[in-house]
Amino acid sequence: FVVGLVVISQAIRRHFVPPSLFGVFLCHHKGSAGSLCRLLKLLAAKHTKSQIFLDSDQLEDLDLIFDTIRGKTKSVAVVLTP
Repeated sequence: FVVGLVVISQAIRRHFVPPSLFGVFLCHHKGSAGSLCRLLKLLAAKHTKSQIFLDSDQLEDLDLIFDTIRGKTKSVAVVLTP
């Protein structure tokens, strides 16, 4: 009985909570790490099935970036450079 309840609750959860669109959100300083993050995105894309969002891919609407981080991304990677 308990296993059936768990299976049903997982199905309901999957129905109402949409999966993340992006596995990783890469955030960087545009002047010093833009090229590095672009390279990281290309290399990581070869080794994962998850989509990778680079913040410079969407510069038209900055509110969309915050919405993407908040609700459509599993992890945030901040690339810090000197």
